[in-house]
Amino acid sequence: MNCLQAQAMFNLFIDDKLEDDQLLDFIKHIKNCPHCQEELEVYYTLLTGMKQLDAMLPLSNNFSEDLWKKINKEENEIIKKRRRKLQSNIFTTFCVIVGCIIVGISFKNAFFSMKRKPSTDPYYIANQLRPHLFYPPIYQDIPVRNKE
Repeated sequence: MNCLQAQAMFNLFIDDKLEDDQLLDFIKHIKNCPHCQEELEVYYTLLTGMKQLDAMLPLSNNFSEDLWKKINKEENEIIKKRRRKLQSNIFTTFCVIVGCIIVGISFKNAFFSMKRKPSTDPYYIANQLRPHLFYPPIYQDIPVRNKE
């Protein structure tokens, strides 16, 4: 971000109307550019002072200090939002992996625990899988046809 872009955002920053990405770029520029720091302090003092006078609030004793508190607060909020989003993504990924492992183990136990013998019974696989399947209670009383 250059000085012209930063100066175009002064009013938006003071009115809290910048998006998080814009705000982070703006703050980085302000912290590294003494010229823009000075300009922003002038704008902030004028606009905030006028707002306080219009609302008949007591005037701040140190607008510069208030400005830097606002800058640091905004930066910390953005960092916290990004940290929460990262933690949420990590947790979601962890849950998906654990779910896939559980499903994989269930299928392994269901299909590989069957007796390994050739059979001519067309219901052989159904008879072997029946204890592993979750049938609703109404289907558990229906006998599976055995060909013996």
